[in-house]
Amino acid sequence: MAGLVKQAFGVAGKVKQVITTTIDDVLKTHQPDGTQVDVHHLFDILSTIFLPNDADADAVLKQNADTETIWNFFCQKTDGIPAETIRKLSCEMTCNCSGKDAQEKTKEMLKVHLSRYYWDAKIVISLAAFAVNFGEFRLLTQFDNPIAKHVALLKRLQGIIKNPSSYDKLFAGINVLIQATLTLTRCVLQFTKYFGTSNPKLSTSTIQTVSKAAFYAIQSVVICSTHISGLGLETQAQIDVTVTVSTLSTLATQIITFTQDLQKQFDASKQDQEEYTSVVQLFKEKSKNKIAILKALFGDVKSPLVVVRNHITTEVSWEHLESKKVLLFICSYYPGIEKEIKDLADVYIEHQDTIEYQLIWFPINITNENHFTTLKSLMPWCTVRDMSVLRGGAYKYIEKIWKKFQKKPILLPLGIEGLEESHYTIDWLWTTFDLQWTNRGSSPSITDGKQKQPWEELQLNFHYLLGSLYQPRKATQTSNGGVSAPIICLYGGEELKWIQTFTQLVEALNTKLTTITIELVYVSKRDAIDDNNRDIFKFLETKSITYWTAKDTKCRRFWGRLENLFSSAIRNGRNTKQDIMKEVITLLGYNASSKGWTVFGQLDAKLSVKIAKASGGVAELVLKETEKWWTTGSITDFLKKLSIQLDEKAKTEPHHCCHVMLPSTVGDNVHEITCPVCEKDMGNFRFYTCCV
Repeated sequence: MAGLVKQAFGVAGKVKQVITTTIDDVLKTHQPDGTQVDVHHLFDILSTIFLPNDADADAVLKQNADTETIWNFFCQKTDGIPAETIRKLSCEMTCNCSGKDAQEKTKEMLKVHLSRYYWDAKIVISLAAFAVNFGEFRLLTQFDNPIAKHVALLKRLQGIIKNPSSYDKLFAGINVLIQATLTLTRCVLQFTKYFGTSNPKLSTSTIQTVSKAAFYAIQSVVICSTHISGLGLETQAQIDVTVTVSTLSTLATQIITFTQDLQKQFDASKQDQEEYTSVVQLFKEKSKNKIAILKALFGDVKSPLVVVRNHITTEVSWEHLESKKVLLFICSYYPGIEKEIKDLADVYIEHQDTIEYQLIWFPINITNENHFTTLKSLMPWCTVRDMSVLRGGAYKYIEKIWKKFQKKPILLPLGIEGLEESHYTIDWLWTTFDLQWTNRGSSPSITDGKQKQPWEELQLNFHYLLGSLYQPRKATQTSNGGVSAPIICLYGGEELKWIQTFTQLVEALNTKLTTITIELVYVSKRDAIDDNNRDIFKFLETKSITYWTAKDTKCRRFWGRLENLFSSAIRNGRNTKQDIMKEVITLLGYNASSKGWTVFGQLDAKLSVKIAKASGGVAELVLKETEKWWTTGSITDFLKKLSIQLDEKAKTEPHHCCHVMLPSTVGDNVHEITCPVCEKDMGNFRFYTCCV
């Protein structure tokens, strides 16, 4: 018998491994069909059968109903008591458990007889089936009753009569295991009573733990049943009682330890649910208290929030936040998030003296301490001191909001009086790089249906590309005495000779065309090695031309804005054949090439002027022939005609189609991209890059 227990559960150090290797098989057998079992009434009765002299069991039974009421309940009830399943399992335990592997027998019972029931019902039904055999056995061993004594002889239980001391030891060991199993079952039933039969509010990890508890309990029942049914087949001399009792005791200890852990998990789940309900009610209140909300999110402790700047940690008190609006920055860890946080940090530092909001990081689903520490070190705003300060229920509430935005970082404003109606995805911020709306009273939110996204426009313009990144050096005097914003030409490439030629060509045009001004801004590739372009930068410095190196935050913002504009459009079902998407893909293609490229546009608050773009070679040819297509007019007219000339010239010149490199943060939603040049579907290749 001791060998059977060891075979089923292993030695103490291997129980966890055994359960882990079999739980997947057990979960596959779980196919509940909604059948309801009155587990709590059943368990009350089982407690009096297994623990007839236990005062606690009697107290529980008396608390729920008197004996007559319980009797009437089971006599009259036609549903909720699976009598046929209990009968079949009882017979199975009596006839087919002895000599078989307890683990395999447990899985067989779960699959054949118990698959349709919820986890709590599986346990209680198994205990009920065992209780039938256990109760019968206890009655038969009352040898002062002559009928019981003679039936015991027919069942060959005379070994019990001959060696009562050995029997008492063995039965004491079985009782210890039964009591441990009952305690475990009572703990599982707490989940049922509090969270519901199908556990809809429990986490996946908790459900897996409950399923393990069911496996432990049912397998313990199988072990006990095997011992009892085996007493009539073996003499007491064939059983090493000392070893068997010791093994049963070890198993009971393991179940008790598991039960303690399960109880802690229940207490934590209950607390989380109560906190969640409290937070929901707090956010529903018409008169919201911002500090009360923050304490619900981060815990009612003195200083859960800190600011880390230059390796110096400063505590942030609730009093400091009393008069400030708060912007919760909610994000998880994923490849590429470091870059986004660095960009956001640039924007935050740039505006921190003027914005009224205090940014606070609320980390979501970050289980790796190194990831938490890394992200925290990049943030110049408030962060949590450590992950332990986050309240479980509040975490659950914030996570629900966060998941609506496909798990991308979001900004959640808290005004002086509490939560505002608007939420903002980080994509929206990357397309504007503007935190000044926090002071303007009316926040352009993509959740309220009022804010039009860049990819919803018919054309791309410089307000989306350069807003907050570049200010023209000077206005241009028009022919009628007015002023107009100059043309801005973004250009790039890593061929020094072309950069020199094109720059000199534009300078000559500025001298020749007195009413037209073209300002040049050189933009490096995002992943360029700045040291390799030192000669280009030196040349541009001699010409006093603005340039953005790859390390420049404005360069990162420019390309990041295009990438996020593209990814947000894709996630919202936009087609890459749309005109604005073609323009975005073309510009992203420039970042993947070392050849020269140009983009012309105008920053004018009164106008929404379409950009003009072309490869460096095409732009050079068109500007050399300016006198053929331009006579006079406004800067806007010049830009429109330039766009037409670039498009026409591009059709006649040899060209190379686009190569577009997208970061992994764009996601898996990109399946087909149409080339903006030849309009064929672009090929898709996996590309890996290092830090250089």
